[in-house]
Amino acid sequence: MEGPSQSGGPAHSPPLPFPQADVQPAPRALALSALDAASMVVFTALVLALAKRLLEHPWTSGAALTVVVSAVVGYALADLMSGIVHWVGDTFFAEDTPVIGSAFIHPFREHHRDPLAITRHGFLEVNGNNCLALLPLLLPTWLLGAPSRTGDPVPWLAFQAMALVFSLATFGTNQFHKWAHQPGPEPRPLVWLRRAHLIIDPAHHQGHHRAPHRSSYCVTVGWLNPALDALGAFDRAERALRRLARRGRNGAGRSDEPPVIARAPGPGSR
Repeated sequence: MEGPSQSGGPAHSPPLPFPQADVQPAPRALALSALDAASMVVFTALVLALAKRLLEHPWTSGAALTVVVSAVVGYALADLMSGIVHWVGDTFFAEDTPVIGSAFIHPFREHHRDPLAITRHGFLEVNGNNCLALLPLLLPTWLLGAPSRTGDPVPWLAFQAMALVFSLATFGTNQFHKWAHQPGPEPRPLVWLRRAHLIIDPAHHQGHHRAPHRSSYCVTVGWLNPALDALGAFDRAERALRRLARRGRNGAGRSDEPPVIARAPGPGSR
């Protein structure tokens, strides 16, 4: 049952009630920390440059409506992308898969074994990789430049606003996820963001940590989880991909299954 908020307002969802593990994260390699820091600096510079460009554009009621609609679409796309990445990381490959195993697969599997592990990682480690992943979107968006004076500015405004908000929401995704698991008192702004349904709510996210861990993959805000879960979108996609993989392997004279490991048991399955 939910209790009153730390801010004295109405009840809200507390962080996920998983036991605190004693395991401390291994020291992060200096080169990786430097890469995270450099990626974050470049990400911040590009985001500020894009925001400045948008603010300097002549504002009309049509331009404002275009930016608002595009911002909502960009936020929803970030939520969808978080679900797709989460689903892939939970479902396919193994932690010892070459190249992607330790960097990409391991954090997802670790999170099911120890949901509080994310709370023991620092800001750079939690958010730096998303900054790096967003640079291939942000840099071309910046290089597109301002719209021509004779052309229609609506498509330019729509794309720039959508890319900017998508990038900001994706940057925040891991941090929002971390906050959903963070024990202790919650700052008032965090409580407000959850009440406004702008970041993932711990009670909503807890659905993913119940066996068999096949729902509520989206962790930016969770707007799309009800529809995706009702449609069985990720289960359907998984079955389709496995069928394609089996056909490809049979065509190559191989009958073994694609390299997939079982989902790591979460606290809800113990």
